[in-house]
Amino acid sequence: MKKVILAAVAALICFTVSAQGEKQNWREKMMAEKIAFITTELNLTPEEAQDFWPIYNKAEEERGQFFKESHMAYKKIKTAIEEGATEENLKALIKDYTEIQKRGTEIDSKYFAEYIKVISAEKTAKLILSEEKFRRSQIHKLSGAKGGQRPGQRPGQKPEAN
Repeated sequence: MKKVILAAVAALICFTVSAQGEKQNWREKMMAEKIAFITTELNLTPEEAQDFWPIYNKAEEERGQFFKESHMAYKKIKTAIEEGATEENLKALIKDYTEIQKRGTEIDSKYFAEYIKVISAEKTAKLILSEEKFRRSQIHKLSGAKGGQRPGQRPGQKPEAN
């Protein structure tokens, strides 16, 4: 019964995504796919899903801010190198970048502890694996759209069997 409900939720999300067509941007489509994927991978009960998704959405919001800050710090370092920054300036930029990276780890730690309160440690561990699995599937999908090659595959090279 749970699988039927989850399949229905996944189908509804996919239908909604396809019905909105061109108006919906790629990020919204990707997030809908991610929600369906994680829901299926974790086999969340309706009660678990009700408690889990608000926490997950808040975590994603914080991660999004972290990625913006991390990208900006990276760009500052890149620009500083290109412009021949002083050793002291580079040390300060590296320190800032390192502090931002620590915050990313703190975000994960904070939310993993929150997830375990509403879903099991096993499902939290599966979340870690499913997010990486989803990320890799998106990379593979994007690389397929650009000539059908896997990341790191040379032109004309046959894909390796898994």
